[in-house]
Amino acid sequence: MNQNNKVAIIGAGRLGKGFLGASFIPSNYEVTFFDVNQRVIDKLNKGYFNVDIHYTTHTCTKTYKDYYTCCLKEDNNAVMLLSKHDIFAISIYPEDFKNLYRVLVEALSIRIKKGFKTSVLVFTNALDYASVVEQNILLRLNSELKKEFSNYVEVKETIIIRSTFAEDNANTELQTLAVQNSFVERLNFNDISDVSGIEETDNINILKQLKLYTLNGPHAAMAYSGYYRGYATINEAETDSFCSDIAKGVSILASQIATLKYNLPETEIAKISLPKTEVSPITDSISRVAFDPVRKLGRLDRLVYPALVGVQHNLDVRANAKAIALGFLYNDANDPHSKMMQDEIKKHGIEKAIIKFCGLELAESQILKLILQYYNEFKKEKK
Repeated sequence: MNQNNKVAIIGAGRLGKGFLGASFIPSNYEVTFFDVNQRVIDKLNKGYFNVDIHYTTHTCTKTYKDYYTCCLKEDNNAVMLLSKHDIFAISIYPEDFKNLYRVLVEALSIRIKKGFKTSVLVFTNALDYASVVEQNILLRLNSELKKEFSNYVEVKETIIIRSTFAEDNANTELQTLAVQNSFVERLNFNDISDVSGIEETDNINILKQLKLYTLNGPHAAMAYSGYYRGYATINEAETDSFCSDIAKGVSILASQIATLKYNLPETEIAKISLPKTEVSPITDSISRVAFDPVRKLGRLDRLVYPALVGVQHNLDVRANAKAIALGFLYNDANDPHSKMMQDEIKKHGIEKAIIKFCGLELAESQILKLILQYYNEFKKEKK
């Protein structure tokens, strides 16, 4: 670790505490949690949080105490405080970045002017989102700072492997599955080589695409089928053959696509595969995994893209079509994206909704017809 060892964790929810905090704090980094939610900060201000860590062969509970906090909405000194950190580890949903850019740009501007180098790590499952964040930062910088940007700021892609669960974002009692490292695009400005649970890689973009299909795809299929069957947790859904068969089919297609599309050694592919464990899995809610079906049913995302490639190669895409259909039946009042999708279905009908949200074209009618068929079958059976 170099002398620049201050880390700002922006987004102090489940992943922020249970993965990022639990990784950086034991490695002797000075950690400050930033969040817009005062309740999240108030909970952390009690001075500690506990993480029940599930390893491959055993579990243990660890308590984390050495950290600072800052509410981005309430603290007038938030920008100045953020500017004192060398690494910005951001763990928020893509749609929430629009509310962060002002603070982010102001803090980075201070650091650039002072000649300090900053690593911005973007922890989200959205593909190629680090470049989106970088472009949005550049748009908001003045012309002089834009010229210096690449000399002082690096915005890096990540791959989240380590699932983390708590009852809500503010909860300080968490569970995490630590059976595989998560990944960060190799850094140039800061040394994180001694951080447990995080590994640097030069293959970040390919591995992230593969992970989206091989891990997130089956996970989403389990969530949408589990919701359909009336379950509240992924753990319950995994015991139901209806759900597990769909998830298995999605997994098989993802493995076939990985072989067809990417030329990676097995050692690299193994990095984004979860090994079998000898301990009980963490409890995970269906609402967390299913959240934002608008993004998860997108053309280039975890279920639709493998199905489109599968059709081109005459592979069995029925499991993906079923999972997508079940995604359109997902209706959670607490999920604004789910509400948006259901409103679209009511207003324009399911076929137009599928075309819109999945980004399908007329030439892709085969997969459209299959999704429609399963949607209507599942909806009829549900009644």
